Amino acid sequence: MPNMNGLSFIIEVRKQYKTPIVMCSGGEASNLPQKAIDVGANVFIDKLEIFDGGLENAISKALSKCT
Repeated sequence: MPNMNGLSFIIEVRKQYKTPIVMCSGGEASNLPQKAIDVGANVFIDKLEIFDGGLENAISKALSKCT
């Protein structure tokens, strides 16, 4: 994203909305998944997991946390 990173985006979304957030990244930061959860993501998924059905599972998990 040109003007902010994913964590900043989540923080801004959480100020106004309770919509489920699934953060997907292929970054190298080992603490990114926990940071994403800490700032408001419901689920974090690594990009490599998308191809193994992980995205569907992550979306289901995020939706279950919001109901």
